Amino acid sequence: MMNIHFLYPDFLWGLLFIAVPIIVHLFNFRKYKVVYFSNIDLLKEVQTETKSKSRLKHLLVLLSRILIITALVLAFAQPVQQENTNINKDGSVGVLIDNSFSSNNIYEEGRILDNLKRTASNIAEAYPSTQAFKCITQDEAAEESHEMQVELLGEYLVGVSESAQSNSLNDLLLKQKIRNEEGGQPLQSVFVLSDFQKSNWELNTAFLDTNTQYYLMPFTPSIQSNISIDSIAMPTIIGNINEPVIIKAFLTNHSKQEFKDLSVKLLIDGKQKSIATVSFTEMSSEEVEISFTPKNYGAYEALLTIEDYPINFDNDFYFVFEIESKVNVLILNDGKSSQPFYRLFKDPAMYEVVSENYLKADYSSLSKYHLIILNELSDFNEGLNRELSDFVRGGGDLVFIPSKEMDVQLFNLVSARLGGPSYGAIDTSLLSMESINEEHPFFKGVFEKMKSNEKLILPRFSEGFVTNQKEGIDPLLFARNGQSILSLNNRQNTYWFSAPLNRENSDFYNHGLFVPVFLKMAMNAKTQNIPYYFASPSLQVKTSKLPIALDYNIWVREEGKSEKYTPFSKGSGGQWMIEIPQEIQKGGWFNIGYQDSSIFNIAINYSRKESVQEYYSREELQDWIDKEGLTNVQLLDNNEQSAINEINRITKGKSYWLKLVVLALIFLLVESLLLRSWRKKSVL
Repeated sequence: MMNIHFLYPDFLWGLLFIAVPIIVHLFNFRKYKVVYFSNIDLLKEVQTETKSKSRLKHLLVLLSRILIITALVLAFAQPVQQENTNINKDGSVGVLIDNSFSSNNIYEEGRILDNLKRTASNIAEAYPSTQAFKCITQDEAAEESHEMQVELLGEYLVGVSESAQSNSLNDLLLKQKIRNEEGGQPLQSVFVLSDFQKSNWELNTAFLDTNTQYYLMPFTPSIQSNISIDSIAMPTIIGNINEPVIIKAFLTNHSKQEFKDLSVKLLIDGKQKSIATVSFTEMSSEEVEISFTPKNYGAYEALLTIEDYPINFDNDFYFVFEIESKVNVLILNDGKSSQPFYRLFKDPAMYEVVSENYLKADYSSLSKYHLIILNELSDFNEGLNRELSDFVRGGGDLVFIPSKEMDVQLFNLVSARLGGPSYGAIDTSLLSMESINEEHPFFKGVFEKMKSNEKLILPRFSEGFVTNQKEGIDPLLFARNGQSILSLNNRQNTYWFSAPLNRENSDFYNHGLFVPVFLKMAMNAKTQNIPYYFASPSLQVKTSKLPIALDYNIWVREEGKSEKYTPFSKGSGGQWMIEIPQEIQKGGWFNIGYQDSSIFNIAINYSRKESVQEYYSREELQDWIDKEGLTNVQLLDNNEQSAINEINRITKGKSYWLKLVVLALIFLLVESLLLRSWRKKSVL
């Protein structure tokens, strides 16, 4: 629908001047000169013809003068043809600038973000100075909830830079729509300036407001090339210092070109420790191994980095790991001797062993241990049961050695809670071990030095419990009757013997298998925490490194910065859940602590969803608009000058003043030709 209105309607009063040539024509003030002829008979016939022609010329001259005046008056009034009369004309104009990381890519006229900001400024200047605007960016800053005049918008645009946030454009527009509905005033139009990366734009209509006109302006990158470090994998167990640590890095080439010998550098605590190279075919992924040898115990901050242009947010990958100097082992017993374990874990530089009667132990301090051994307990109380459940959920490792005198029904309740098998009756046929599940990852490296034909004499057992293995529990040691002597719940890191290990029942403590099995348990208890996280609105960190009875506020701060943030946190089940505030999430390392103490570090990396260089073409966007029949969505040209012209046409309407001036000149020329022709004939 179209309508025409005048920018300066007061000039229409000038149409009254049309009366002037009409009056002149009617009264014809021209004076005639009398000429005497001796005989006018010959002129009578000519006179009749001349009068009719003269009257016609007078009318044509009058008409041309009327048209000249009309055209000039209308030109001064400036008629404008306006479109979209069903769209709200009183609201603000929204300008969405997609300043996500992909806006750092290259467009034919420079960086995409610079083009977006310049075009947004031109859009604002195309409107009358009284027009109000709302700026929408990935940052969702508080200022963007308020209206801005042209000058303020221009100042705000200067400060817009690439953002670590990577919200869907649909979500940004949907939030704006909801705010409009709550405020009762929809935007009259929204200009969406973006590269329309497929990871950030969905072809749906949920965000559309029927009272708002949407203009899509795609700025597709000229260079669609990117290499990203997607993730890393490192050993779940890092045993000791002076042993090589191998890190696997997974990289992707998102471009249709090959790359040779790209350098991948490993930095530890800010210093380069190693370098590797990797080559890519087009649109391919590669794995590269890079290693270093730690010299000290403690926590490490690590960084893998490459050089790639122009998309560089995914060039760096941050992670952390820790090499703990000691494994803290707690042995809870019921009068049974702990001497075999003291002899095993005798190195004070590697192990710290505490043995306590289970009735006298401080259950609230269980979280400080890596490994807890339940050494043939005959009874169990609810307090210990609850605290052990919290300990396991918090990442601790647990070894259960049954007692011949235990209450099977009670211990089955404990086992079910801790993810173990169910115990049945005593089986006296359990005379010896039959085999070892050597293929299980638990035994990796344990038997590598044995010759393939060397037979290992296995320990003997007098009796043991029949166990019913559950899903998720892997047998490690087998008896001759097929029963499992030792099993492992991988998901909860709990180990379950089916027979007592005391000397009256078994020679396991004196057997050569005792040492590697329990040392491997202790080593596995030093499993690394999560080495890295990806930035996310719902990023949560779970840890058992903080006291569960903590009275002080937990804080988070960026490494090297003094400003602390207080996150939402909750302690339960032996561990803390900490929500990392989205406003501080960026690529880097962060300290988490309480009061004046920094307890541990985490690493955060930017989401890799923008690494993929896939964009909607103009044809795909137009097909979507046509298919959905979207009358209030229009695709604009992203050429700056043509875009400005289109915006002017949309915002100011189609102006006709120049055409009217040309028409006035044409009518003036017609009048001149008529008068000149008239005079020539008069002379003749």
